[in-house]
Amino acid sequence: MQSLIHITDKQTGLVADYISEKNYWNDVRTIELQNNRDTFDFTTFSDKSFSKYIDDQNRIVVPDRKVGYAEFIIDEHKQALNQNGSHHINVWSTASYLRLKKTKIISPKTTGTDTAAKHVTDTLVDTGWQRGKIAHTGLRTFVIEEHTNPYAFLKRIASEFNLELQFRIAIENGEIVRYVDMLERVGRWRGFEATFGHNLLGIERKSKSSGVVTALLGVSPADADGNVKTSLKYDYQALQRWGVKDSNGQLKHLYAVYYPQSTDQEMTQERLDTLTENELEKRV
Repeated sequence: MQSLIHITDKQTGLVADYISEKNYWNDVRTIELQNNRDTFDFTTFSDKSFSKYIDDQNRIVVPDRKVGYAEFIIDEHKQALNQNGSHHINVWSTASYLRLKKTKIISPKTTGTDTAAKHVTDTLVDTGWQRGKIAHTGLRTFVIEEHTNPYAFLKRIASEFNLELQFRIAIENGEIVRYVDMLERVGRWRGFEATFGHNLLGIERKSKSSGVVTALLGVSPADADGNVKTSLKYDYQALQRWGVKDSNGQLKHLYAVYYPQSTDQEMTQERLDTLTENELEKRV
């Protein structure tokens, strides 16, 4: 099978173009499970029909030797001049499943006593991902004590059920479908790290746009009774630039949780609002 790189638009999700294997080089995939890192970097031409679609936060789909396909989000692209006077583009991207950290905020709660499949289904609501293959291993209840995100909670579910978390991309009827699997573990995990690719010399890792959010939940220090205040702020201009359309065509915010560096147990709502707004400005 030819190793095509498909490029999809960051907001519509539609395939914009593809890059054939002869038109890219220095392709390197790096997986560090322990550090939650999964990146794909490559170099390509800057004067081809597909070049105009190489843009920050657009997505690329590449063949994956284990699950079929993997999806990445472009963090940064940079043009460079070759010695012969021609130009090329260096591209740095991060696995799209890590975007699950930003798809929504899960508030503190106690879940029902359910199967891994039910917990995964509930976690993935409104994320753009759906439940895939889930091993059957009994029932569990989860107590969520602090605000968290779908990616972190999926890891917790997998750990509690002693399953292996896997993210899988499928192309079905010309559309990209994203699945989350939880499979029986095979052997003991040993902190696997791997790099795939060739000609690694001169590749420098970049990630300028990977920290972008469009909505921020500020959480104050707990007061004497253990209660916290919250402040949810949005940047709608950033949403227009970075938001991703859901199945209804509506742009969805990219969320994060913010804990001000303060020990003030009597922080006012007004102060928290101001701190959260200021922090959001730094992240868009």
